[in-house]
Amino acid sequence: MICQLDNTIAENIADSKTHYKSSKALEEDLKVLRTVLIQNGLKSLAEDVLFPVERSVKSFGFHLAKLDIRQNSAFHDKAIAQIIKTNGEQDYDFENWDEEKRVHYLSILLENNEPITDVAIS
Repeated sequence: MICQLDNTIAENIADSKTHYKSSKALEEDLKVLRTVLIQNGLKSLAEDVLFPVERSVKSFGFHLAKLDIRQNSAFHDKAIAQIIKTNGEQDYDFENWDEEKRVHYLSILLENNEPITDVAIS
């Protein structure tokens, strides 16, 4: 699903099976994902995170799909800094960390394979 979405956004449509031909196909995959999350006891994740995505896809289709996060790295850095601060870390100035420190910190988070913030709290 991620690869198909990536290819759709990048307009890499050489092979018809590697991208979404319509937003309806993505909607179907999101429904499957919702079912899997609920079956595995992650109903709140399905409702709090997945539902807004489903609603956006249903409302707008692919009209708003093209967004490159690299175009807004300042927003990304601020978001990570706020998460780190909210989690009670003393050194939360992510924007000014050197690359090695950023990679090390994010690698640890990924290795732990658990949420870094409570998605139910905005």
